[in-house]
Formats: sequence, C-alpha cells, structure tokens
Amino acid sequence: MARVRRDKLLSGICESPKNVRLADACKAAEKLGFNGKAQSGSHHAFSKINFQDVGGGKIPQYQAKQLIRMIEKYWDWDNNCLKAPETERE
Repeated sequence: MARVRRDKLLSGICESPKNVRLADACKAAEKLGFNGKAQSGSHHAFSKINFQDVGGGKIPQYQAKQLIRMIEKYWDWDNNCLKAPETERE
C-alpha cells in the first residue's frame, strides 16, 4: 500500500507543476533520498534542491520543474522504487 502513495504523490507532482504544495515537495525530496539540511521561515533546504513557500503553501513553478527533473532522474517508474540505494544524494 505504501508504494501506491509514493507513486500517487510523485505522479501528481509531475502532472501538475503549477500546484505543488510545499509539504508534498518536501515529502517527495525525502522519498528520493535527499536529506533536509535546514528550514528557515518559508525556505526548506535539501541536499541539491531548495523549496520556498510563495504563498498558499505552494512552491514556485520553476522549483517544481527542478523537482520533476530529480524525480525523472532518481525514480524507477517501472518498479515503483528508487533507481539507486536510499543514500543522501550529492
């Protein structure tokens, strides 16, 4: 059952980059193996990507597109899992 939620979360982000919630972006980054580095106000930093709340709990579209590129790089859609072991991404 957990695999379905992952796929739903990641596919939802890929299908609608204009409406990505900050909380979903952070969950997706963690699922991809990125560790959170810092949180300051509306900014959430991970080891390769940062997210900013631009109002309404959403991230900017350009940050959503960066996240989608990370999903495409690290997520194996056929097997519904990470392409590489879950280690901190560099």
